[in-house]
Amino acid sequence: MQRPLSGVTIPGKWLIIWIMMLVGLCCLPALLMVVGVDFGNATSHSFHNQTFETEHAATEAMFHAMSGSFLHSIVEWSAFCVAVVIALAAMLHYRLNGQNSTPIISLVLLSAGTMDAFHVLAADRLIPAVADNTTFIPFTWALSRFFNAAITIIGVGLLVFTHERKNQRRVGLILLTSLLFAACGSLLVWGCARYEHLPTSIYPEQFISRPWDIPPLVLFIVASLVVIPSALQRHRNVFLLTIWMSMIPQIATQLYMALGSRALFDSAFNVAHVIKILAYVMPLGGLCVDYVLLHLQLEHSVRHISRSRAKLRQKHDQLQAVLVNISDAVMTVSRMGLIKTANRTATQLFGYNTKTLHNMHIEDVIKDMPVSFDGVCQQLDYSQSQWQSAYYLEATGWHADQHGFDAEVGVN
Repeated sequence: MQRPLSGVTIPGKWLIIWIMMLVGLCCLPALLMVVGVDFGNATSHSFHNQTFETEHAATEAMFHAMSGSFLHSIVEWSAFCVAVVIALAAMLHYRLNGQNSTPIISLVLLSAGTMDAFHVLAADRLIPAVADNTTFIPFTWALSRFFNAAITIIGVGLLVFTHERKNQRRVGLILLTSLLFAACGSLLVWGCARYEHLPTSIYPEQFISRPWDIPPLVLFIVASLVVIPSALQRHRNVFLLTIWMSMIPQIATQLYMALGSRALFDSAFNVAHVIKILAYVMPLGGLCVDYVLLHLQLEHSVRHISRSRAKLRQKHDQLQAVLVNISDAVMTVSRMGLIKTANRTATQLFGYNTKTLHNMHIEDVIKDMPVSFDGVCQQLDYSQSQWQSAYYLEATGWHADQHGFDAEVGVN
């Protein structure tokens, strides 16, 4: 059995099963590609030297030629949207339970997603760009992936040196840091879009066709083997566990790109981009599980409080039954000396009804005490420090018809 995560114990065998399923899911496209399944949209259509019989045929050919770019835009923008949803859900989660690991990691993902968004906007020329897409897309992909891996290590590394509940709620500082990361990444992509001669990133004839994707691969491996496990020792929650598990699709994405992709929008290229969405979706699933666990803990607390109140009510009713039928006069008095409650014997003894006795001063019904009521309280405090729980004195009880009677008073 593993240590509890967010109040729940996850059996090790189930964790192994989920990891194996995740690895299998990431390997499945590679197996299908080996047997001949093509996930690519690469096309060699050129409109400069072609003629079309009708405008409709030209339009259809253009859309077919742009299908890879459309899919690229969809999956990259989907990853960004998932990152936004994670950030919003994580901030709400943070406000509910104060786990500082949740907003830090979610805003790291948002920063990486923002860089992905600028990457696809520039590739689609929605942001002015002069770089050729054949060099811009693979180079900025590798750059954004390196940025993603680096800030993941930085963000999770911060958790290694912090405690889950000791930090104050620094939402503003966390948000400002995230915006700074996002701005830096977006400026990098924008700068690449404005630079016409970007380095070559794809070498189709080599075994490692995209060498620029190797450094991010190394960083993701370091994060999965060293950094995130260290953070999990301090911050044991499902969300961080899913971040660790998401390193599997992150590493698989880099392997597909570095070893399999040899052209824009080919089979390995598209598979890598779809698997990257899985790496973003997994932390969202972890947040959902954390929300369910938080709700279950809240329900458990409510049931516990309800049971405790029922037991207290039962004890109160039993005590009231005893006080009503006891032969001694019993009253509860505030530290200021005001009577708050009195049993039936007390009302009969002093000749007042319960409503009249309420908020009367104790010295109006018990007179001639050797010390004042405040002195009695002080003496009682001293007696309790000496393991004595009661203070007794002789006084005069005063009836409502203005006659006195001897009374032995016990204060505890």
